[in-house]
Amino acid sequence: MFIIDAEDSLVLEANNHALRLFGYPKEEFLRLREADLMAPARDPGIGDGPGPAMNCRRKDGSTFPAETEVAGTSVGGRPVCVRSVRDVTYKKEAENRLLLNLAERKSCSGKSTTASRTTSSSSSACSPCSRTTSRTKPRRSRSRTRWTASR
Repeated sequence: MFIIDAEDSLVLEANNHALRLFGYPKEEFLRLREADLMAPARDPGIGDGPGPAMNCRRKDGSTFPAETEVAGTSVGGRPVCVRSVRDVTYKKEAENRLLLNLAERKSCSGKSTTASRTTSSSSSACSPCSRTTSRTKPRRSRSRTRWTASR
């Protein structure tokens, strides 16, 4: 979280989490403008989160997807913005893995079941699907031994 002057966009204060997240020492961070910390979004799905989303830029030049919240207030009559930033890199990676898995399943569902039975198991296009649709363990016998008591 950091506080920005609403008029000239200079960073006025920052907590330790923001310093670690962006990779700056406090003295250097307090000389930055808000635009120095924000990067243009290249990911078309970057705005799909619960809050306004954008890419942020670290000191080393790397970027990360972030969800942000901004609240306006005033300190001593001076208008300021309090910005909270949450790194959502892991969330975006998990979403991408899920979408990839769904795409693989859709590509497998379009193939006929007889064709998938006759193809070799080395086919990599549908290997995730074939594992979930075919039985890998033998079925347990349903027959039970019945004991009858002799009289």
